[in-house]
Order: sequence, then C-alpha cells, then structure tokens
Amino acid sequence: MKKCLLVMVLILSISFVFASGETEEVLTGPVELEFMVSPWVGQPVPNVDNPIKDYILDKFDIDIKLTNSSEFDQQLLVRFASDNPPNYIHLGNKSSLAFQLYDEGVLLEDWNEYKDRLPKTMEMMPDIAEKYFTVDGKLIGLALPPPPANWSLKIKKTWLDSLGMEMPTTAEELLEVARAFTFNDPDGNGKDDTYAFTSAGGGKNIGDLIFQLQHMWGPSGFYIDDSQNIQHPILDGNHKQFLDFVKTIVSEGLIDPDWYTQSWEQHKARIFNDKIGLVWYPGVIASETENATGLTGDTIDWYESMPMPKASENGGKDLHIGIYDRLIVVSKKTSENEREMDAMIRFLEGTTLGSEAYNAIRWGVGAFEGPTMVDINDVYKYSSYPSKDTHFFQNFKGAFDYGKLISSRGDHVIQGGTQTEISEIALKQVELDSTTLSFKRYSNEPAMLSLDPNNTSNAKDVLDQFEIKYILGETMDYEAFTNEWLASGGQALLEEAEAQFKKYGFIK
Repeated sequence: MKKCLLVMVLILSISFVFASGETEEVLTGPVELEFMVSPWVGQPVPNVDNPIKDYILDKFDIDIKLTNSSEFDQQLLVRFASDNPPNYIHLGNKSSLAFQLYDEGVLLEDWNEYKDRLPKTMEMMPDIAEKYFTVDGKLIGLALPPPPANWSLKIKKTWLDSLGMEMPTTAEELLEVARAFTFNDPDGNGKDDTYAFTSAGGGKNIGDLIFQLQHMWGPSGFYIDDSQNIQHPILDGNHKQFLDFVKTIVSEGLIDPDWYTQSWEQHKARIFNDKIGLVWYPGVIASETENATGLTGDTIDWYESMPMPKASENGGKDLHIGIYDRLIVVSKKTSENEREMDAMIRFLEGTTLGSEAYNAIRWGVGAFEGPTMVDINDVYKYSSYPSKDTHFFQNFKGAFDYGKLISSRGDHVIQGGTQTEISEIALKQVELDSTTLSFKRYSNEPAMLSLDPNNTSNAKDVLDQFEIKYILGETMDYEAFTNEWLASGGQALLEEAEAQFKKYGFIK
C-alpha cells in the first residue's frame, strides 16, 4: 500500500515538473526589462558603477536596460516589425504613434484590467486624458498630468512704473501702453530705441508672441461655441480682428522690426538688452535675463506676468492647457508574461509623482542621498544637489535619460544646482509662474483633437502665407483667403473636428 502511494506521489510530482515533455524552468532572480525613450541627452551610460541602475535593481528587482534612441519613432517601428519590442515605451506626447501601434495589435490591449493594482498611477491620470486614450472602451496607455501652464505674456513692470501707467486689460489699453513703450523713452536713456512687441517668426509665420495676441478675441483653433456648433476664428470673425490689430502695431512701428524674420534665439538679443516691453515667456525669463546681463540682480524685477487683455465678450483668456504630459505604453508581449507584467506594475506604481523612487531616479540616487527638496509655496518646490557624488550626472550625461522615463513636468520643481539656499532669481521665477497658473484659460477640449496631418499642414500653409501679406498690406481680400483656406483642408478639418467632438460626447 505504501509503495502504491509513493508511486502516485511521484507521478503527481512529475506532472508538475514536466510540460510538453520538457522540464518547466522556475525563474528566479531579477526580471530583465528593456525601457525605451526618446532621450534628453542620448549619450551611453555605464552598466557598472551606475547608482540609478543599481537602485532600480534593489528597489524593484528589475535589471533595467535603457535604450535611449535619437531615431525613436523609426527604431520603435522596426523593433515591433521584427517582433522584438521593448517592454516599457515612453512615448512622450506621440499620441498618433500610440494609436497606430494599438491598431496594429502590438500593445497591451486594456489597462482597465490593471486599475485595481495601480491606484496611485490612475489617480495621477487626468480624466480627460483617460477619455482621450480610451478606444472602444479599452484604455491603451497611461498618461501623467500636463505640464504647468506657466507661459504667458510678461510685461516690463519697470517701464510701466517709469511711465506711470497701469497694466492694460483691453486691446485699446494695450495699444496705448504699446505706443508709450515705443515712443516715450521708458528706459530713460534719451534714445528712441525701444519697442513694445517682438516675435520670432523665423521667416515662416507670425511667431510666438503675435500668435498669442489673438486670444484677446477668443480661442485660436477649433472650438465649441455657446450654441453647440463647431467654430474657428477664421469663420467667426475673430481672426480678422486680430490681424487688423497686428497690422496697426506693425504700421505704427510698435514692434521690433525683425519680428517676422528672426529666430527664437535671435529675438532674445533685444529682450535681454532692455529694449522690449512685452514678451511671451515662462517664469524662467527671470533667470535668463540675469544670466545674460552678468547676474547683477538688476533685472530680477523687470517683468510681471500679465493676464490676456480682453477684446471681446468671449475673449481675454490664455491658450488652453494640454491634456497630458507623457504617455507610457507596454508591449503586448510583456502583457502576456505574468512575471514581467508584475515587475512592470511594481515599477509604475512605485515611481508615481512625489514618491521616494520618483525623487531618487528623477533627481538623484544612491550616493546622492537624494536632493534637498524645499517647499516654496503650495505648488512649487526647490531642489538642490549638495552632494559629493553629483559627478555621476556630470561624467555620464546619458544618466539624465533614466529620469526622463518617469519625469513629469507637473512636479513643479525649480532646480538650483548645488546652491542649498533659494535665490532671489528662483523666487522671482516662482512668483511669475504662480501668477500665470492663476490666469483664466480656454477649455482644453480642443487639445483632444487629432486631425488629419496633411489637411492640417495644407491649411496652415495657406494661413501663414496670407497672414503676413495681410499684415503688410499686400492683400485685403479676406473672403478669398477664407475660401482658399476651406478648400485647402479647412472644411475637411472642420468636419473632422465636429466628428471627434461628438465621439468624445462634447456635443450631440
């Protein structure tokens, strides 16, 4: 009897050990996962003496391979085509690539199945981003919140004070201030060498600052009006009013004469030389002007964040914010491997914004003992690196690319190098950005539109060519332009926008 029982036990044991005639391998040790990113730096990083790699191994039991590809899109598609995809893919803002790969059936099909295991990750994902990346009820990727909306008009506060003027709140008041900035010697040097406006068109379009001014009248792209109709500023009259305003500031000489031809870097020359009264910039303008003028402290209080002036009932807001900052997808092959998927979930949930691992991988790890993090206000933090081992980032620049894997521009961190005390420049940057964050903005529903790239490009070409001709007085036929814009792709885009707004449930 005992012999029979022993034989039965052996048979049962063998049945667990053998599968299809082969011994089942019991996997132990760390999980090997490849993480792919379009890099910040792109330089190779060492596999030995690498505190970031060691940290991830110790914290998550993952032996990470970082692939930082400068030819990201092309290499990624080749990898999938050869059935050798990476495990974890940082797509950044490449939503069209995400939808393409999903349609090809090569991505994890539905993250909804993992929501209960990713509570912190899902909490960080904006509702509108979840709606955007849901296809037929299936969530195709994981997105983090959009970066802080810290770009806004910055007005030269020192010039307003010297001229005894107030912050402009309407288009008419803005013109009055612009004329004074240009002709009333606001810098007090006795010379006629200042301008209210500048831009950086690069010889191709009207450029950053000028583009933003159209928000005095309303949104700058397709939007849903109060009657639940799809509108566009070319069709509702706002674009023409905006162009008439720009035509005025150009004809009166209120703008840097190189505004249309110069590049972004070139247009900084007059800005940093105290010759421009209004710029379109984030709060980093405080540190950039200081660095450009020798860190004297004299330029710290030059600027103040300025709300968009109001030129119509529905105008006077800043550009809408995006719906997400970065998108993470996982290959279907990974999702079919339980061990790899478990490790992936550990990593995702363990590196959410503000976690110990996020701060370690993003800002410093291992011998760094983490950066010094100080709360400046309810939104912004300040980080510094008072460590003997910052040489790792200095010697192996590609190490920064590990940080990009998990980075979120929503972390609102001001970086201060090795300076442990918060400088006046950093405080000014926070002041400018914090003020900008409080400004009213248009609805971000248009940020969900994913319109045909060919029609978009063709319509934009027609727009760019007409705008400069109209502003310079070479044509006044706005009706002919409207018809050409519609025929070049504008009408198709209008219909596509309406269909997508309906798909997302924004209109019936």
